[in-house]
Amino acid sequence: MIVSAPAKINLTLEVTGVEDNGYHTLDTVFAWLQLEDSLRLERASCTTLSILSEGVSTELVTSDGDNLVLKAHQALQRACGKQLPTEFILTKRIPAGGGLGGGSADAAAALFGLNRLFELGMNQQELLEVARPLGADVSFGLVGGMAHGTRYGDLLEPLSPLRPLLERELVLVFPGIPCPTPKIYSLWDQSQSHVSRGASRKLLAATTAEQMLALIANDLEEPAIRYHPPLKDYKVAMEQAGLEAVCVSGSGSTLFGFLPEAGDMDWVKQQLSHLGVGVTTTRLREDRRFELVS
Repeated sequence: MIVSAPAKINLTLEVTGVEDNGYHTLDTVFAWLQLEDSLRLERASCTTLSILSEGVSTELVTSDGDNLVLKAHQALQRACGKQLPTEFILTKRIPAGGGLGGGSADAAAALFGLNRLFELGMNQQELLEVARPLGADVSFGLVGGMAHGTRYGDLLEPLSPLRPLLERELVLVFPGIPCPTPKIYSLWDQSQSHVSRGASRKLLAATTAEQMLALIANDLEEPAIRYHPPLKDYKVAMEQAGLEAVCVSGSGSTLFGFLPEAGDMDWVKQQLSHLGVGVTTTRLREDRRFELVS
């Protein structure tokens, strides 16, 4: 069995508060990308995880118990009360540590695939209960498409596709420097600039691509730039190349930008070639999780 594990971006990300337990509450719009990892699962006598790479570094991707695929596997075994010995083969195409949710996507693919492979009969809500302690991005990976996330980003409302944005190509710029999420939130705590008030609600009320693009915003962009200042230079370069709504995804360090309707992708990529960083083209995708298995 092969399960797709799409990357995600946050079209909006607003930090709405900090609870007494230190957790940050969010209001965010998630969107799947066509860029994806893939996870092969087979029943086996014992559980193993192998990592393959297609065009990205796997230096930050471990094959031990710290990998979210294996954490998801352990969580599901506890939830169903049985052993699920599995051979996992994970093919990485999503840069690790870039705010694109690759590890979380892999974990969601594992939960979904294991449920199918071992015929556990768990519904989506039951799988979401297993996913929530693993992180909001894992929860989104079980929903897919586009979704509005609140609380820690893990209370998810599936959305109809924002069709004007589906028609636009996307450029991803990955500087190769991971931004540790706890550090970025710590810098947010020190920041006085929280700019995306009501961004999700406004984005979902918009009707044209121009309106939507103007509302893309991320409260974590400023602390990400403070952590890794060259992100500002990359953002300026992307804007000068004509990309629209250039923004950091999640806690960084990947930046995304939309190609204008009459834009020339080859010209844009040529303009960005001097940056010396990873540049990938992709699009938003509207599939749901239950459609992506073979």
